[in-house]
Amino acid sequence: EQVLAEAPAAGAGPRVALLVGISDYPGTDDDLAGGPLNDVTLMSDLLTTRLGFAPRDILTLTDAEATTSNIISAFLTRLAAVPPGGVVVFYYSGHGSQFPDQNQEESDSLDEVLVIRGDSAGSIDFIRDDDLSLLASVLKARRVLFILDNCYSGTGTRGVGSTRTLASVAGDRAVNLPLRII
Repeated sequence: EQVLAEAPAAGAGPRVALLVGISDYPGTDDDLAGGPLNDVTLMSDLLTTRLGFAPRDILTLTDAEATTSNIISAFLTRLAAVPPGGVVVFYYSGHGSQFPDQNQEESDSLDEVLVIRGDSAGSIDFIRDDDLSLLASVLKARRVLFILDNCYSGTGTRGVGSTRTLASVAGDRAVNLPLRII
């Protein structure tokens, strides 16, 4: 059995997470049978039990709460308020897709998008990779981790900045997290 490293010391700066999970897509047959809701629960547990996040510092938006305005608001208020010495985690589990590239910067001519709930009841909306990059640009924290659990997520954060490691998010300590394939 592998032993996990201790959670980082409390003085390492604030740790704030935004966890988004969408299983129910209104008006479609493309629901994800609760998988993303389970993923968000598991991610929250990992952050609190292994990486030193306080439950009050984890905002979870699921299904009808995971709207365009709620996600953007969480970035601009909660995540952007984390100082340079803190940690920000953004986790998304749900559908992803691709659209024609709007600004011709993609080598495959396609933008990757997160498929989210729209602001009006029963609607669906999208956050393009370019928009996600803009949202990331408002973050002051130097330790930022984006985890995108969706189709077409490969360049979802292209252009966001330097690559960060799990050790950086965990407070500059290597964290040994055993992964199980189920």
